Amino acid sequence: MTEKKEVSPLRAFANKYNLDNSMFWQHSQSGSWILKHDGVVQAAAQEKIKFDLDIPEFGDGVVRKVVIVTATMEDRHPVTMIGECKIGRGITSEYPWSMACKRAQDRAVLALLFPGGGLYSSTETFADDSPQSPTPPKPKPKARGLSDIKKKASAKEKTNEPKA
Repeated sequence: MTEKKEVSPLRAFANKYNLDNSMFWQHSQSGSWILKHDGVVQAAAQEKIKFDLDIPEFGDGVVRKVVIVTATMEDRHPVTMIGECKIGRGITSEYPWSMACKRAQDRAVLALLFPGGGLYSSTETFADDSPQSPTPPKPKPKARGLSDIKKKASAKEKTNEPKA
């Protein structure tokens, strides 16, 4: 008699929506599971989730863009979530409305399809948190000793000498 292995909720979710391992990673600090935005979109399309968007008005000088999304699917209660994106100096997103919308939609989809929590969208993280980050890390500069600095200075002096 063979024992039936119990499938984790995360694995069952991945199987149901045909998401392979490249769509997930585990956050290094919190240990939470992260799903790429494309995986959230794929699951939402498969379930035919519909979205209603609302953009609340705030006064001038607001440093965040906010979008309210209500997601609905057949046989489930609608879920309303807020997405936000800070704007201003030092902000990495050039498209704050798009980021706020993605965050709200992804939160709503995951609340509908993975209601127990513990699964987050990549829109909640920075791109560098992903092990599959599209930009490779910069190589570390070589350590330079005093002799390297002297050689470089000597070569620079030779190129600056007046020509006869």
